[in-house]
Amino acid sequence: MGKGATYEKVFTGYIDQMLYNSRVKNASEILNDATLVTYHRFLSNASLMDSDPNYINGNWGGGAVSIPSGIVNQAIDFPTNGSYFQLSGLVLLGTSSWPLSLSLWFKINSLTETSSIVYLSDGIQCMEMITLLYNGTIQIQIFNGTMNNIIFGPVIHIGTWNHIIYTFSTVNGMRLYVNGSLYRSVITTYSTNDSPVTLTFGSSLFNTTCGYLNQQFYGSIDEVRLYSRELNATDIVQLYTNP
Repeated sequence: MGKGATYEKVFTGYIDQMLYNSRVKNASEILNDATLVTYHRFLSNASLMDSDPNYINGNWGGGAVSIPSGIVNQAIDFPTNGSYFQLSGLVLLGTSSWPLSLSLWFKINSLTETSSIVYLSDGIQCMEMITLLYNGTIQIQIFNGTMNNIIFGPVIHIGTWNHIIYTFSTVNGMRLYVNGSLYRSVITTYSTNDSPVTLTFGSSLFNTTCGYLNQQFYGSIDEVRLYSRELNATDIVQLYTNP
């Protein structure tokens, strides 16, 4: 590998994550291999492990626990103030204008004040990507370089599992899908510091640059997927109907 037996030309560069399959993959599988950045199923025997070949394993703390009653098998629950799950070193998510899709299932256990389910941070700034307002209204937002563009979604009820997908592309802007259907969209750009970012679920970890300081999400998450492309309607229905 790198140089053929009958050639003098040598490849100069890097390779990584080489996998061999003894069958021909279809186009959908190949696209998934190329654009599924990380996938977390939260199985009890491997709660923090990435089920995608990129092996972006997470970390948790503050009282976060594995529970048996997820949308599929086990899930992660945030029962205490400061409990969280975190994914770090996300390069493409930290790249301005790069398309993205964040898919997850979540269930609210209790809600008495505004709290965020997902935070995005780069060590300098923090933004609430997915927030629950005090009345259960879902909210997503994106930074366009000047301000945060916001979409308000439906009211989410306590005690039920719901599927949400947050997407961005330069063509369609930011979109919010809830339980398999497009709820709302807004044309916007996406601006970052162009450095690797961290996703934190459940708690801002008391980051003073986050708007809703110390307001813990008390609930559970499951089947978290991050893509480096905008999912289409067919993809989204598939993830909702076959989690």
